[in-house]
Amino acid sequence: MAGRRIGGLRASLFAAVLCAGSLAWSADAGVTIALGLPIDCEPGRTCWVLNHVDLDPAPHGIRDFACGHRTYDGHDGTDFALKDLGAMERGVAVRASAAGTVKGVRDGMADANVRDIGRESLGGRDCGNGVVLDHGFGWETQYCHMRRDSVQVKLGQKVETGQALGLVGMSGFAEVPHVHLTVRRQGKPVDPMTGSLPGEACGGGPGALWTTEIAAKLAYEPILLLNAAFSATEPNRRPGRPLAANPQPVTRSAQFMYVWVDAFGVEPDDELMFKVVAPGEQQLFEHTLKGGKIRPYWFQWMGVKRVSPQWTIGAYRAEITLTRGKDDKRIVRKITAGAVVY
Repeated sequence: MAGRRIGGLRASLFAAVLCAGSLAWSADAGVTIALGLPIDCEPGRTCWVLNHVDLDPAPHGIRDFACGHRTYDGHDGTDFALKDLGAMERGVAVRASAAGTVKGVRDGMADANVRDIGRESLGGRDCGNGVVLDHGFGWETQYCHMRRDSVQVKLGQKVETGQALGLVGMSGFAEVPHVHLTVRRQGKPVDPMTGSLPGEACGGGPGALWTTEIAAKLAYEPILLLNAAFSATEPNRRPGRPLAANPQPVTRSAQFMYVWVDAFGVEPDDELMFKVVAPGEQQLFEHTLKGGKIRPYWFQWMGVKRVSPQWTIGAYRAEITLTRGKDDKRIVRKITAGAVVY
């Protein structure tokens, strides 16, 4: 089939690769984009998608592309998160999802949990440190919450797909170390998972904007249990906390023993069960909670007070299980944590 020349490159009416594989021609949508990962990680092992684009235009309504609730009201991008601050401090690159030209840059904002500093302190700079790339044909990508003093590109610079733009951070409107990727076409956000625009129906769309290789790595997870740990002090809602330093380890004389978990995508009828096993496989406690309502993010903890003179020395194990539905439709996610009392 005869094609036509766009920017000096030949394009088929159905699919022709442009700009070293970053752009393609679609008969329905014009020139579209093929995206790589915006972060140097392995999805599901060293990074996780926390939030998707919110397709529900109603105030306070939330709906992701799979008709679930892995998003929050008005969210216009896709969040790729690290496990904790320790991973952030070791340094993880933010990478250009497609070749383009640097259209915007900001750096110098501190990496801080917005719950500590308050959103008003941001002065409207919710993206924090970030980069905007222009890919031509009305497409652009924006990379937010990068680490302070890590941005490596300048206005007007040409970048290639996969080129490092900086490091993952926690600047701007952020509670966890992550990179927020917003994809826009003609100034409007597009969900890279399906190509849908906010306000469009979930469960459809013209197709993912990711490359085939990347799309295969980003299977939708309706539930995510990201972190869990023991603590001797009452845990606080800080999902970016470094696990080794906060919360505190449990000692023999600690008055309480707590276990906490970071859960994402919780539904009202979901059941979250905490089980703690003491040395010698003795069950210390077990308790189940109901989700109660839609919770894009749910930080929850359980604790038990010491009644003996001291905790038993040895290894303790926590098993935290989130269950949705019943029988053959049941979805189960489990995470474990360990502690050694000395």
